[in-house]
Amino acid sequence: YPAYVASSLRNPMQTNVEIPDRVANELFMRAPRSDDRSALLESILKEYFESHPVKCSEIELINDHADELKREATDVLDYQVIP
Repeated sequence: YPAYVASSLRNPMQTNVEIPDRVANELFMRAPRSDDRSALLESILKEYFESHPVKCSEIELINDHADELKREATDVLDYQVIP
C-alpha cells in the first residue's frame, strides 16, 4: 500500500458519506452501534475491493501485450512498399 493508505490502516480515519435514507435505515437496523457500523462497512468494502481489483494503467496494458503489439507492427511494416 502507498504510505498514506498504510497510515490510515493503522489509524482509522473518520469520514462522512451520503447514502439514501433507505440504505442508512438498513445500516442502523443491522448495526445499531457506531463501532458495529464501522466494522460492517469495513468488511463490506474489503470484500468489494478484493472482488473488484483496480484496473491496470494503460502502460501496464501495453507492456502486458508488448510482444503481440510488436508482431502486429512488424506485420504491418512488412506489407508497406517503400519506393
